[in-house]
Amino acid sequence: MNVFSPILVAFMLLDFMQQPLPQAALLEPGSHHAVSGTGQLTIAVEGEQQFGSVARGATRVPFLTLNMSASCDADITVQSLELKHTGLGSTDDIASVYAVDGYTRVTRTAQFDRRNKTATLRFRSYVIPKCSASSLAIFADMSPDATVASEHAMSLSGLSGILSTAKETVLSSSVDNGTVVALPVTAGKLTARLLPISGPIRYGRIETVARLQLTADVRSAQILKRITFTNDGRARDMDLQWFSLQKLSGVSLTRLAPRMRGYTITLDFSPTFIIHAGQTIVLNLKAEVRGSQSKTVSFIIEEPSDILASPYRER
Repeated sequence: MNVFSPILVAFMLLDFMQQPLPQAALLEPGSHHAVSGTGQLTIAVEGEQQFGSVARGATRVPFLTLNMSASCDADITVQSLELKHTGLGSTDDIASVYAVDGYTRVTRTAQFDRRNKTATLRFRSYVIPKCSASSLAIFADMSPDATVASEHAMSLSGLSGILSTAKETVLSSSVDNGTVVALPVTAGKLTARLLPISGPIRYGRIETVARLQLTADVRSAQILKRITFTNDGRARDMDLQWFSLQKLSGVSLTRLAPRMRGYTITLDFSPTFIIHAGQTIVLNLKAEVRGSQSKTVSFIIEEPSDILASPYRER
Protein backbone atom coordinates (compact mmCIF):
# COMPACT_ATOMS: atom_id res chain seq x y z
CA MET A 1 0.00 0.00 0.00
CA ASN A 2 1.40 3.35 -1.01
CA VAL A 3 1.21 6.48 1.09
CA PHE A 4 -0.98 9.02 -0.67
CA SER A 5 -0.66 12.77 -0.33
CA PRO A 6 -3.33 14.52 1.74
CA ILE A 7 -6.67 15.34 0.15
CA LEU A 8 -8.38 18.52 1.31
CA VAL A 9 -12.11 18.05 1.42
CA ALA A 10 -14.48 21.01 1.97
CA PHE A 11 -18.10 20.35 2.81
CA MET A 12 -21.36 21.94 1.78
CA LEU A 13 -23.00 24.74 3.74
CA LEU A 14 -26.32 25.33 1.94
CA ASP A 15 -28.31 28.44 2.83
CA PHE A 16 -31.35 29.01 0.63
CA MET A 17 -32.10 32.66 -0.05
CA GLN A 18 -35.54 34.27 -0.02
CA GLN A 19 -35.17 36.53 -3.07
CA PRO A 20 -35.18 34.91 -6.54
CA LEU A 21 -32.04 35.23 -8.64
CA PRO A 22 -31.67 35.30 -12.44
CA GLN A 23 -32.67 32.01 -14.03
CA ALA A 24 -30.74 29.93 -16.52
CA ALA A 25 -31.85 29.73 -20.12
CA LEU A 26 -34.21 26.94 -21.10
CA LEU A 27 -32.88 24.01 -23.08
CA GLU A 28 -35.18 23.33 -26.02
CA PRO A 29 -36.76 19.83 -26.07
CA GLY A 30 -36.31 17.71 -29.19
CA SER A 31 -35.02 14.42 -30.55
CA HIS A 32 -31.90 13.17 -32.27
CA HIS A 33 -31.32 10.09 -34.44
CA ALA A 34 -27.92 8.41 -34.52
CA VAL A 35 -26.40 6.67 -37.54
CA SER A 36 -26.30 3.39 -35.59
CA GLY A 37 -27.67 2.04 -32.33
CA THR A 38 -30.79 0.39 -30.94
CA GLY A 39 -33.71 1.66 -28.91
CA GLN A 40 -34.78 5.03 -27.61
CA LEU A 41 -33.25 6.98 -24.72
CA THR A 42 -35.52 9.59 -23.13
CA ILE A 43 -34.09 12.25 -20.83
CA ALA A 44 -36.15 14.62 -18.70
CA VAL A 45 -34.15 17.45 -17.12
CA GLU A 46 -35.06 18.83 -13.72
CA GLY A 47 -33.26 21.85 -12.28
CA GLU A 48 -32.93 22.63 -8.61
CA GLN A 49 -36.07 24.65 -7.92
CA GLN A 50 -34.79 26.53 -4.87
CA PHE A 51 -32.29 29.32 -5.27
CA GLY A 52 -29.37 28.87 -2.95
CA SER A 53 -26.08 30.15 -1.68
CA VAL A 54 -23.17 27.96 -0.69
CA ALA A 55 -19.86 28.44 1.04
CA ARG A 56 -16.71 28.65 -1.02
CA GLY A 57 -15.13 25.19 -1.13
CA ALA A 58 -18.50 23.45 -0.67
CA THR A 59 -18.84 19.95 -2.16
CA ARG A 60 -21.78 18.00 -3.56
CA VAL A 61 -23.70 21.12 -4.50
CA PRO A 62 -26.78 19.93 -6.50
CA PHE A 63 -27.44 21.51 -9.89
CA LEU A 64 -29.50 19.14 -12.04
CA THR A 65 -31.45 15.88 -11.99
CA LEU A 66 -31.61 13.81 -15.17
CA ASN A 67 -34.44 11.27 -15.30
CA MET A 68 -33.54 8.78 -18.02
CA SER A 69 -35.49 5.83 -19.44
CA ALA A 70 -34.80 3.16 -22.05
CA SER A 71 -37.35 1.77 -24.49
CA CYS A 72 -38.06 -1.96 -24.54
CA ASP A 73 -35.92 -2.59 -27.65
CA ALA A 74 -32.56 -3.03 -25.90
CA ASP A 75 -30.39 -2.07 -22.94
CA ILE A 76 -28.84 1.36 -23.47
CA THR A 77 -25.32 2.27 -22.41
CA VAL A 78 -24.77 5.96 -21.69
CA GLN A 79 -21.18 6.86 -22.55
CA SER A 80 -20.92 10.61 -21.97
CA LEU A 81 -22.92 13.78 -21.33
CA GLU A 82 -21.88 17.34 -22.12
CA LEU A 83 -22.90 20.07 -19.67
CA LYS A 84 -23.05 23.81 -20.26
CA HIS A 85 -22.27 26.43 -17.62
CA THR A 86 -25.02 29.05 -17.94
CA GLY A 87 -24.44 31.26 -14.90
CA LEU A 88 -22.88 34.72 -14.88
CA GLY A 89 -19.90 33.68 -12.73
CA SER A 90 -16.55 32.36 -13.92
CA THR A 91 -16.23 28.65 -14.67
CA ASP A 92 -13.03 28.73 -12.57
CA ASP A 93 -15.26 29.03 -9.50
CA ILE A 94 -16.37 25.41 -10.03
CA ALA A 95 -13.56 23.02 -9.17
CA SER A 96 -15.26 19.90 -10.56
CA VAL A 97 -18.57 18.48 -11.72
CA TYR A 98 -19.75 14.84 -11.73
CA ALA A 99 -22.80 12.55 -11.88
CA VAL A 100 -24.14 10.42 -9.02
CA ASP A 101 -26.66 7.57 -9.15
CA GLY A 102 -28.14 7.14 -5.70
CA TYR A 103 -25.05 7.28 -3.48
CA THR A 104 -22.56 6.15 -6.13
CA ARG A 105 -20.49 8.49 -8.29
CA VAL A 106 -20.71 7.03 -11.80
CA THR A 107 -18.39 9.42 -13.65
CA ARG A 108 -14.96 10.84 -13.02
CA THR A 109 -14.94 14.51 -12.16
CA ALA A 110 -14.66 17.01 -15.02
CA GLN A 111 -13.81 20.70 -15.26
CA PHE A 112 -15.47 23.35 -17.40
CA ASP A 113 -13.53 24.65 -20.37
CA ARG A 114 -13.00 28.40 -19.94
CA ARG A 115 -13.57 29.16 -23.59
CA ASN A 116 -16.75 27.29 -24.48
CA LYS A 117 -18.02 26.80 -20.89
CA THR A 118 -18.70 23.09 -21.39
CA ALA A 119 -17.66 20.00 -19.44
CA THR A 120 -17.95 16.38 -20.58
CA LEU A 121 -18.88 13.69 -18.05
CA ARG A 122 -17.56 10.29 -19.11
CA PHE A 123 -19.11 7.14 -17.67
CA ARG A 124 -17.10 4.04 -16.80
CA SER A 125 -19.99 1.68 -17.38
CA TYR A 126 -23.53 2.97 -17.06
CA VAL A 127 -26.31 0.80 -18.47
CA ILE A 128 -30.05 1.48 -18.37
CA PRO A 129 -31.79 -1.90 -18.81
CA LYS A 130 -34.52 -2.03 -21.43
CA CYS A 131 -38.01 -1.05 -20.24
CA SER A 132 -36.53 0.65 -17.15
CA ALA A 133 -35.47 4.05 -15.87
CA SER A 134 -32.80 5.67 -13.72
CA SER A 135 -32.10 9.03 -12.18
CA LEU A 136 -28.79 10.89 -12.20
CA ALA A 137 -27.92 13.84 -9.97
CA ILE A 138 -25.39 16.35 -11.27
CA PHE A 139 -23.24 17.73 -8.45
CA ALA A 140 -20.37 20.19 -8.37
CA ASP A 141 -17.60 21.11 -5.95
CA MET A 142 -16.95 24.83 -5.53
CA SER A 143 -13.44 26.24 -5.51
CA PRO A 144 -12.19 27.51 -2.13
CA ASP A 145 -11.22 30.68 -4.04
CA ALA A 146 -14.60 31.18 -5.73
CA THR A 147 -15.53 34.81 -6.30
CA VAL A 148 -17.96 36.05 -3.67
CA ALA A 149 -21.52 36.55 -5.01
CA SER A 150 -20.64 34.79 -8.28
CA GLU A 151 -23.68 33.12 -9.88
CA HIS A 152 -23.63 29.62 -11.38
CA ALA A 153 -26.13 27.39 -13.18
CA MET A 154 -25.91 24.40 -15.52
CA SER A 155 -27.83 22.66 -18.26
CA LEU A 156 -27.30 19.91 -20.80
CA SER A 157 -25.49 21.47 -23.75
CA GLY A 158 -27.91 19.85 -26.20
CA LEU A 159 -28.87 16.56 -27.80
CA SER A 160 -25.61 16.39 -29.76
CA GLY A 161 -23.73 16.28 -26.44
CA ILE A 162 -25.41 13.02 -25.33
CA LEU A 163 -23.45 9.95 -26.44
CA SER A 164 -25.07 6.53 -25.98
CA THR A 165 -25.88 3.28 -27.79
CA ALA A 166 -29.45 4.46 -28.48
CA LYS A 167 -30.70 4.90 -32.03
CA GLU A 168 -32.89 7.81 -30.95
CA THR A 169 -32.42 10.25 -28.07
CA VAL A 170 -35.38 12.32 -26.91
CA LEU A 171 -35.24 15.34 -24.63
CA SER A 172 -38.77 15.18 -23.28
CA SER A 173 -38.86 18.21 -21.01
CA SER A 174 -36.79 21.01 -19.62
CA VAL A 175 -37.32 23.37 -16.70
CA ASP A 176 -35.72 26.46 -15.21
CA ASN A 177 -32.98 25.74 -12.73
CA GLY A 178 -31.95 27.98 -9.87
CA THR A 179 -28.69 29.87 -9.58
CA VAL A 180 -26.06 28.98 -7.00
CA VAL A 181 -24.28 31.93 -5.41
CA ALA A 182 -20.94 31.77 -3.58
CA LEU A 183 -21.03 33.18 -0.03
CA PRO A 184 -18.19 35.18 1.56
CA VAL A 185 -17.53 32.29 3.98
CA THR A 186 -15.39 29.20 3.58
CA ALA A 187 -16.58 25.72 4.44
CA GLY A 188 -14.71 23.75 7.07
CA LYS A 189 -12.13 21.30 5.77
CA LEU A 190 -11.35 17.66 6.39
CA THR A 191 -7.91 16.33 5.50
CA ALA A 192 -7.77 12.68 4.43
CA ARG A 193 -4.56 10.68 4.15
CA LEU A 194 -4.11 6.99 3.32
CA LEU A 195 -1.50 5.44 5.62
CA PRO A 196 0.60 2.36 4.83
CA ILE A 197 -0.50 -1.05 6.05
CA SER A 198 1.96 -3.52 7.50
CA GLY A 199 2.37 -7.21 6.66
CA PRO A 200 0.91 -9.33 3.88
CA ILE A 201 -2.82 -9.64 3.17
CA ARG A 202 -3.66 -13.33 3.66
CA TYR A 203 -6.36 -15.37 1.96
CA GLY A 204 -9.36 -16.47 4.01
CA ARG A 205 -8.75 -14.01 6.84
CA ILE A 206 -10.25 -10.71 7.92
CA GLU A 207 -7.43 -8.26 7.26
CA THR A 208 -6.77 -4.53 7.40
CA VAL A 209 -6.79 -3.55 3.73
CA ALA A 210 -6.45 0.22 4.21
CA ARG A 211 -5.75 2.75 6.97
CA LEU A 212 -7.35 6.19 6.74
CA GLN A 213 -6.30 9.25 8.74
CA LEU A 214 -8.88 12.04 8.99
CA THR A 215 -8.29 15.50 10.49
CA ALA A 216 -10.95 18.20 10.99
CA ASP A 217 -9.66 21.76 10.93
CA VAL A 218 -10.20 24.08 13.89
CA ARG A 219 -13.05 25.92 12.13
CA SER A 220 -15.70 23.26 12.78
CA ALA A 221 -16.38 19.64 13.67
CA GLN A 222 -17.49 17.27 10.90
CA ILE A 223 -20.22 14.61 10.86
CA LEU A 224 -19.09 11.62 8.80
CA LYS A 225 -21.91 9.98 6.84
CA ARG A 226 -20.43 7.90 4.05
CA ILE A 227 -17.05 7.06 2.48
CA THR A 228 -16.33 5.44 -0.88
CA PHE A 229 -12.96 3.71 -1.38
CA THR A 230 -11.59 2.77 -4.81
CA ASN A 231 -9.14 -0.08 -5.24
CA ASP A 232 -6.25 0.97 -7.47
CA GLY A 233 -5.05 -2.64 -7.52
CA ARG A 234 -6.41 -5.71 -9.33
CA ALA A 235 -8.85 -7.07 -6.72
CA ARG A 236 -12.49 -6.40 -7.60
CA ASP A 237 -16.07 -7.53 -6.94
CA MET A 238 -16.04 -10.67 -4.73
CA ASP A 239 -12.25 -10.77 -4.18
CA LEU A 240 -12.83 -8.85 -0.94
CA GLN A 241 -15.99 -9.24 1.15
CA TRP A 242 -17.69 -8.00 4.34
CA PHE A 243 -16.11 -4.59 4.65
CA SER A 244 -16.26 -2.36 7.73
CA LEU A 245 -14.51 0.75 9.03
CA GLN A 246 -13.24 0.35 12.57
CA LYS A 247 -11.58 2.48 15.21
CA LEU A 248 -8.18 1.33 16.43
CA SER A 249 -9.98 -0.20 19.42
CA GLY A 250 -11.81 -2.55 17.05
CA VAL A 251 -15.20 -0.84 17.39
CA SER A 252 -17.01 -0.86 14.07
CA LEU A 253 -18.44 2.48 12.92
CA THR A 254 -20.16 1.39 9.70
CA ARG A 255 -22.67 -1.12 8.45
CA LEU A 256 -21.15 -4.25 6.94
CA ALA A 257 -20.82 -3.99 3.16
CA PRO A 258 -20.86 -7.46 1.58
CA ARG A 259 -18.74 -6.84 -1.53
CA MET A 260 -17.17 -4.33 -3.91
CA ARG A 261 -19.02 -3.08 -6.96
CA GLY A 262 -16.29 -3.32 -9.51
CA TYR A 263 -13.37 -1.60 -7.83
CA THR A 264 -15.32 0.52 -5.33
CA ILE A 265 -16.80 -0.03 -1.90
CA THR A 266 -19.12 2.42 -0.14
CA LEU A 267 -19.52 2.34 3.64
CA ASP A 268 -22.30 4.06 5.58
CA PHE A 269 -21.63 5.25 9.14
CA SER A 270 -24.28 3.91 11.53
CA PRO A 271 -24.89 6.11 13.40
CA THR A 272 -23.11 9.12 11.92
CA PHE A 273 -19.72 9.78 13.50
CA ILE A 274 -18.43 13.14 14.73
CA ILE A 275 -14.83 14.27 14.32
CA HIS A 276 -14.37 17.20 16.67
CA ALA A 277 -12.77 20.45 15.53
CA GLY A 278 -8.99 20.04 15.46
CA GLN A 279 -9.23 16.26 16.05
CA THR A 280 -7.31 13.58 14.14
CA ILE A 281 -8.48 9.96 13.99
CA VAL A 282 -7.22 6.82 12.25
CA LEU A 283 -9.67 4.23 10.94
CA ASN A 284 -8.93 0.71 9.70
CA LEU A 285 -10.74 -0.64 6.65
CA LYS A 286 -11.36 -4.33 7.34
CA ALA A 287 -12.36 -6.98 4.81
CA GLU A 288 -12.41 -10.75 4.38
CA VAL A 289 -9.89 -11.72 1.69
CA ARG A 290 -11.25 -14.19 -0.87
CA GLY A 291 -9.01 -13.51 -3.89
CA SER A 292 -5.57 -14.92 -4.66
CA GLN A 293 -2.29 -13.09 -4.06
CA SER A 294 -2.36 -11.88 -7.67
CA LYS A 295 -5.43 -9.79 -6.79
CA THR A 296 -3.55 -6.78 -5.46
CA VAL A 297 -5.00 -4.21 -3.07
CA SER A 298 -4.24 -0.47 -3.00
CA PHE A 299 -7.21 1.58 -1.81
CA ILE A 300 -7.48 5.30 -2.46
CA ILE A 301 -10.01 8.09 -2.02
CA GLU A 302 -10.41 8.85 -5.73
CA GLU A 303 -12.22 12.18 -5.41
CA PRO A 304 -12.75 14.58 -2.46
CA SER A 305 -16.53 14.19 -2.79
CA ASP A 306 -16.19 10.44 -2.10
CA ILE A 307 -16.12 11.45 1.56
CA LEU A 308 -19.62 12.62 2.48
CA ALA A 309 -19.74 14.74 5.62
CA SER A 310 -21.14 18.03 6.84
CA PRO A 311 -20.00 20.74 9.27
CA TYR A 312 -21.22 20.37 12.83
CA ARG A 313 -21.50 23.22 15.32
CA GLU A 314 -20.46 21.96 18.74
CA ARG A 315 -21.80 23.53 21.89
